[in-house]
Amino acid sequence: MEEIIIVSIFGFVTGIFVGLIPAVGPFLTMVILYPLLVTFDPMNIVLFYVTMLTAANFSGSVTGVLFG
Repeated sequence: MEEIIIVSIFGFVTGIFVGLIPAVGPFLTMVILYPLLVTFDPMNIVLFYVTMLTAANFSGSVTGVLFG
């Protein structure tokens, strides 16, 4: 249970940072974090990806509105 919460928070925080940086998307983040993600269970990788993707989409829209 604690592992699921930690992976969710890690994905959320990573997604916020990825979304705020222009031209860095979730795919590039998964490639950069691949050595770390190899140690996770498959279900935790999916959980990380889903939370990162939703947070990146939200924070990316905030950056898009600010830049016009």
